[in-house]
Amino acid sequence: MARDVEFVLDKQGVHELLNCKELMDGMQQIGDEVASRAGDGYAADTRPGKVRAHTFIKAITSHAYFSNLKHNTLLKAIQR
Repeated sequence: MARDVEFVLDKQGVHELLNCKELMDGMQQIGDEVASRAGDGYAADTRPGKVRAHTFIKAITSHAYFSNLKHNTLLKAIQR
């Protein structure tokens, strides 16, 4: 005879988990790895959000910016 199991998701707990420091540290580490694969002039920045943390990888020099426009450097660095 099967039992019915009820599962209730704690939305506040999930929100805290998706914005916790440990998760953000791991995301920052991955972002730094991608930025280093892209080359000089790229940097990663991790921030908490309303729902979950976000990591941004961006060109911080004009040379890197235009190189990314022409060669899709960040996209290629992510795909490695």
